[in-house]
This record gives sequence, structure tokens and C-alpha cells, in this order.
Amino acid sequence: MNQENQGLAREIGLRDGVAIVAGTMIGSGVFLVPSVIATLVPSLAGVLIVWIVGAAFSVSAALVLSELGAMFPAAGGLYVYLREAYGPLVAFLYGWASILAIDSGATAAVSAAFGIYLAQLIPLTPVQVKMCGVAVIAFLTIVNCLGVKFGKTVQNVFAACKIVGIFGMAALLFSRANFVQMRASLWPDSAHTPITGFGIALVAALWAYYGWHETSYNAGEFRNPQRDLPKALVIGTILVTATYLLANLAYYAVLSPAEVAHSPRVAATALASVFGASAGSILAAMIMVSAFGAANGMILSGPRIPYVMANDGVFLHAAGRTNPKTQTPILAIVIQGVWASILCSVGTFSQLITYAVFTICIFFVLAALAVIRLRKTRPELARPFRTPLYPVLPIVVVLANGGLLLNSVIADPKGSAIGIAMVLIGVPAYYAFKWKNTRQTFAPAPAD
Repeated sequence: MNQENQGLAREIGLRDGVAIVAGTMIGSGVFLVPSVIATLVPSLAGVLIVWIVGAAFSVSAALVLSELGAMFPAAGGLYVYLREAYGPLVAFLYGWASILAIDSGATAAVSAAFGIYLAQLIPLTPVQVKMCGVAVIAFLTIVNCLGVKFGKTVQNVFAACKIVGIFGMAALLFSRANFVQMRASLWPDSAHTPITGFGIALVAALWAYYGWHETSYNAGEFRNPQRDLPKALVIGTILVTATYLLANLAYYAVLSPAEVAHSPRVAATALASVFGASAGSILAAMIMVSAFGAANGMILSGPRIPYVMANDGVFLHAAGRTNPKTQTPILAIVIQGVWASILCSVGTFSQLITYAVFTICIFFVLAALAVIRLRKTRPELARPFRTPLYPVLPIVVVLANGGLLLNSVIADPKGSAIGIAMVLIGVPAYYAFKWKNTRQTFAPAPAD
């Protein structure tokens, strides 16, 4: 643990941790996902149930992960927990998937959303839209290379701005609410949602909730990780849940379920319906702020995984070094930035979020089982935070994420196969890195 944290600056407090959680979770999802959910779930009551179930899954998983975070308060978060529970290969597969798809893909997705909404303000070609996303990644990569103080300051400012902005938007929409229509939308007679449709809608909601676990990667930079990391995970997730529910109620206060379903940019449609077309520009700017903050949170947190992998001898050695002045793992940050830029250039928004959410669900199942496994195999370990309602919550997390994986395989077998293949490619990569680093370690010294 000491080796993993060597060179990292302990600059993150509870407020910063909450900002990383909330600021990373609130990206473009709350503005884009509601229309996807509405096409699958035709009633307001059903939509709220989807968001509440998604929140319950996320809070439950946050509580489960908090026990692991308090036990192993080291940089790398989920990677470290999986290593301690299952060994280095399973941990590497998560780290590999994080670099290849999970964190890099999510960074690319929210950065792509920035370019999409910038195109509403100024005319841009499709290529220019992608280049704007790449520019966001490049800029934030530089900012986070300068030090965690810079990264957390950007995160605190943008997290506050986006929460205030969403609450302000909700207040404006409620000021023109049609409560008769809203009551009729609650549960229309024609509303019917198949189980598979609810499951797909839940996957979409979980994309909007995605990112609550990111701050665990920064545990090595918390001033008091055992105390503040669990609090940050839970407080941040609950804050985002309240924000999302309020936003969705505000949309349905001025739009019918059919209008929500046929509005890919539902927040812009809602504002334009009562305040005119000019309101769409304000909303576009707000989404850009939100996407920018989410991308920063992922670039602030994600590179700590390759940093720890390098210290474990299963990644490029240079990625495990920190700059003595900035106390940041610069090469690890650059690696994520470059790969996220490539994904942003070649992938679509929907592809990126599908691979990221499907892949992370696999490892959330393993993390929940790790809590049960470690209670049995290593009962002597100090547990400053214990998962409430044990073993119910870990089992709920396993069943919930397992159900989502099964639903994704049924609904999108091709995308699921790609996600599984990306993880399995990590097996030969693990042995290749291990062999390479072992050779370097035992290489004879050059002759004089």
C-alpha cells in the first residue's frame, strides 16, 4: 500500500470527494437518457421507478464498496479491492478493461457530448464535433498533469455549477407546470412495459448514474481516506439521485410522455416549449458545462489504475512514476487521454456508453462478492466501515448487476460479446506484461 501511494499528494478532503462523485456522475446522461427511458417506459410512474431502482442499485453498491475502501485506503480503488480478494490476474482484467473501455470509453462519451451540444451554438461539421471532444480531453489531460490541486479545483467549480444549473432549470419548468397533464401522465391506461424493456431502460439510467465509484481510485490522495471515502461515495450518490428525480419531474411538468419519448434532447425541448427556442442555447451551454466537469472527474481519477498496475509490475514501468513537482502520474494520465481521444474520434456516443456500462457491471458483481469472500477468508482485517444490512446488500448488488448483464446479453448479444472479448483479451496481455517486466527486473547489468 505504501508503495502505491508513494509520490501522490494527499490533497483531497470530504468536500472534494463529494464533488468528484457528483461531478463525475452528472454528465450528459440526465439530459439525454430520459427520452431513451420514455420510449421503453410510457408512464411517469414507471420512469420514476426506473430512476429510483437505479439509485437504489447505485447507493447499495456504494455502501458495499465503502467497506472495501475503508479496508484498503490505497490508490487504485476497485483494482486494489479485486487484487486483495481474488489475486493479481482478476485485478489486471479490471484494470485492462478500465483502460480499454470503462474509464476511457466513458471519458470519450461525455467529451463527445460536449461537441454535440457545442454544435447547437455554432455550426460544426461531424468531424469538427469529434475534434471538439478530443480538444476537451487534451485540455483536461494537461490540467490534471499539473497536479491534483488543479484537477480538484476544476471539479469543485464545475460540480457546483451543474447542480445549481439543474435546480435552476427545474425551478423554471415548474413555474410553468401543467399539473393536469402531469397527473394524467402518471399512469396512462395504455401504459405497458415488458420486463426486457424495463431492464434496457435501467441500463440507460445506470449510465446516467455511472461514475460514483471513480473517487475510490483517488483513495491514496485523500487526507483521511478511511473516514472520508465512504462518506463521499454515499453523500455524492444520494445528492445526484435527488437531482435526477427533480429534473425528470420537471420535464414531465411541461411535456407529455410521448413528447419526452420523441425528444432526443429532452431538456432543450422542455425549456423551448415554454420559453421559446432561445432557451435551447442556454441548455446547450449547461450541458457542455456538465459534460466538461464529468470528463475532468474521470481524467482526475481513472489514470490512478494504470499507475498502480505499473507498481504491481503488470503495466508499463514508467506509468508508475510520479512527477516530483506536480506529484501526479503524468504518463498514466497521458495514456488515458490519448486512448480516450482515439475512442472519441472513432466511436459513437451510444456504443461508448454500452461497452462502459456492460463491462463495469461484471466487476461490480465481483466487488460485491469480494465483501463476502473477505469476511470469511480475512476476518482479522480492520473494517472501519461495515456494509449495513450485510449480507443482504452485497447479494442485492450481485443479483442486480447479474440481471443487467443477462438482460444486455439477450437484448444486445453482439455488443455484449464485444464487451466480454475486450475483458478476455486482457489474459494474454497480463502474462505479456508480467514476462516483459520480469525480464527487465532480472536483466544482467551492461558490461563496462
